[in-house]
Amino acid sequence: MDDPDMALSAIEEGVCDVIDLGRPLLADPDYCNKLKAGRTGEIRPCISCHEGCMGRVAEYSLINCAVNPQAARERFTAYEPILRPKKVLIVGGGVAGCEAARVLAIRGHQPELFEKGDRLDGNLLPGGAPEFKEDDIALAEWYAREMERLQVPVHLNAMVTKGDVLKAGFDTVIIATGSSPKVFSLGDDAHVYTD
Repeated sequence: MDDPDMALSAIEEGVCDVIDLGRPLLADPDYCNKLKAGRTGEIRPCISCHEGCMGRVAEYSLINCAVNPQAARERFTAYEPILRPKKVLIVGGGVAGCEAARVLAIRGHQPELFEKGDRLDGNLLPGGAPEFKEDDIALAEWYAREMERLQVPVHLNAMVTKGDVLKAGFDTVIIATGSSPKVFSLGDDAHVYTD
């Protein structure tokens, strides 16, 4: 059951006594605690990609999770205490930029996120366009809520130049501007769209 509100209401209404979770616990190991505390908006959604969990189990590999880089590596990727908070400029509001900002804010740094578009989460948005990919949009919305909850300044429609970076006065810069799609002919190019 990936919908935390449905899980919570099912238990509260007595529809069931127990909810069984698998993949959602890889995506967010604090799922149950957040559910119990009524903080369902903070639960990181599973995007049902089956790559790092079911796909890895099928090939007898070490599991991981597409949305939780710490999954199955919690000890080695634990957030260590920081000695001095840094001001960090992050260019790019896709998954990588948002995850960097989220982790930096949790650890006590001061990230500031700049995105040239009018929304966060880059390729999650076109990737989530088909009706069956609503989980991608849920992840994009989760990142937006996390930026707000963690009070990360987000600048949308903000193109950052080299000059902006040099005069900004940040301690460090993360460039998370993503990639360019490889475009090739499929024969009927009049009906092929890249955005």
